[in-house]
Amino acid sequence: MQKPKPLIRVADLKRFIESTKSSLTDEDILLSEAYKKQLRTLGTFLLKNAGQENLKFDLKIIWDTDPQSMTGATDKRTIILNAGHPAFTALETRAERSECVHGLAFHEFAHWIYTDFSIMKIQRETFLQGQVFPTHMDVTPENEKGLKQLAKKLKNEQIRDLVAQIYHQLDNLLEDVYIERCLSRAFSKTIKRSLQTLNRALFGSSEIQEEDKKLPPFWIFNNELLYALEMGEIRPELAAIPELKEVYDRVVLWLPRLSDGADCADTMKRKELVTNLMTENWDLLEPLLVVGESLPEFLRNAQGNGAGNLQLMSRIPTSGQYGNPGGPGNSDDHSDPCETQKEEDLPSEDPLQEVIDEIVKSRIAQEESTEIQRQLQSMANAADSFPIRVERLMEEDPLWYASVKPTCAPIAKKLTKELSRFFQTTQLGYRVSGLAFGKRLDTRSLYRMNGKYFSQIIAPAALPSVAVALLIDASGSMDYFSGVKDGDIQLSKLDIAKRTALILYDFCTSMGFPVMVADHTTGSGCVEIGVAASLLKYDPQDRYRIGAIECGGGNRDGAAINFALEALNERPEAMKMLFIISDGLPSLYNTQQEGIEDVQKSLKNAQKNGILVFASALRSDMPNLCEIYGDQIFDVTDLSMIPKILSMTVKRELKKIR
Repeated sequence: MQKPKPLIRVADLKRFIESTKSSLTDEDILLSEAYKKQLRTLGTFLLKNAGQENLKFDLKIIWDTDPQSMTGATDKRTIILNAGHPAFTALETRAERSECVHGLAFHEFAHWIYTDFSIMKIQRETFLQGQVFPTHMDVTPENEKGLKQLAKKLKNEQIRDLVAQIYHQLDNLLEDVYIERCLSRAFSKTIKRSLQTLNRALFGSSEIQEEDKKLPPFWIFNNELLYALEMGEIRPELAAIPELKEVYDRVVLWLPRLSDGADCADTMKRKELVTNLMTENWDLLEPLLVVGESLPEFLRNAQGNGAGNLQLMSRIPTSGQYGNPGGPGNSDDHSDPCETQKEEDLPSEDPLQEVIDEIVKSRIAQEESTEIQRQLQSMANAADSFPIRVERLMEEDPLWYASVKPTCAPIAKKLTKELSRFFQTTQLGYRVSGLAFGKRLDTRSLYRMNGKYFSQIIAPAALPSVAVALLIDASGSMDYFSGVKDGDIQLSKLDIAKRTALILYDFCTSMGFPVMVADHTTGSGCVEIGVAASLLKYDPQDRYRIGAIECGGGNRDGAAINFALEALNERPEAMKMLFIISDGLPSLYNTQQEGIEDVQKSLKNAQKNGILVFASALRSDMPNLCEIYGDQIFDVTDLSMIPKILSMTVKRELKKIR
């Protein structure tokens, strides 16, 4: 037999890898499943070390190049990251752009660890009820007037939502700095570096954009405080602009207070500080509190979409984009209320390269899948004159596998144990006693009264190489009730067939035997064959694909068997076995007799090529199949009997080969 050729030649594979790597774009990489998986792993790592390993999260990465688009958001259920934000795509290197997305992910996970989301909901509800939050504020000469004016404004129901939104933005300003400092201290290296890269991209320019100067003074004040807190300094340009001199003075006044607040672990004290920021700067804030007024567009966009969007925590990008060195605040000299006992750093020396390698592996797998599909169809074209269409099944059903594994795995293990013991004995050699004739007298058998006193030493023999194909009838009748239950669940004939296939598949893979699992049905004037596991390449995911097999159409068994024989004929193994799982006689023939004769012709071809064929069926269906397969059929009504029946069969056939 001709040895199967490699799916892809080494030289072609090298060229494919280099071509794939050179053609990958940022969008390809940062939106890939491999990149998402890496960020999920990092998130799980952070949550575990924060004692929140039981939290479940969904992570989504989008690509939105609109300058006013959000950068990231979370509601403690889903984390959304915008990898395509212009602040990131403007950076020179892919490593920097990727690190920004990492920093953004760290930022959002930090909210999960350090932000009290329940208080965020309370603060919004308090404002919507017409009360100042926090409800119990220390009244000082600095905030007294503003508190009274704010309480007065909140009597107007039409203004309450706007107040709640503005408070949220200011609170988010302080919360962002607080959670970043906490996370940077707990994981001192990797996370701090990523956050610094992120903040350089978003806030690093010392130049104030012209459009920023046109904003109301309160929002300029807000933006400049955010810049100063994130970068650790006030933009020098701010003091040089006469019309912004007052804003500069207020930033100078408030920066130390907010920086200290960002180091305060007491959530309510930080909340009070935000209210004081509003009330002590009431002269700047009041002009914005007008009925019908709303947040500027760039702030509305930053809040995210959907119901409960005010609970979303998102970084506030100003209309200008920034890019100079800096870091998440100058907080090194402050005591650390959030410091953990862990100083371990996050894994991975080159996280971006790891993702690229995973993408390349995935592309290679796709290329191999295409080649497998081509080769399978080529086998089908050569197998039978009747049209055959082959599809490499890629859909997986891990839930099905998990549900049947407790039943099937022990049976497969028992079968493996039975035959492994036999194979080992065969390879080592063994003694056969109780013979009527022979040259060696077995004195231990002299007690026998039947004259069987002789023994024989069977010489060691090499274990023959084995290849196996499993063919499942997936016609419509296989969807009928089998008469077998798994607990309270009624199993169809196909359920039994798939479980039988899984047992044989697990046995073969554990023994190192190449194995094919395929289903067959009819449709559109042809035989349709779905290959869940291929003889061309082992894929551990194939066990999940067996569960995705479905019923439909008729069955033209002869053509399907010929395809399986063609696949086995391509194999170099010495011993080849075909297992057919069916419920009855073939259809899609002019007459039933024609179908029987076609199948029997295929079986003769199998015998001619030294391929062993076994049929399996439910006890109730066996009479229908005996006419075709004779005594080479075994009962799968009770799956637990498969090890005994099959081991006896294989032992018998192996002894014939010897």
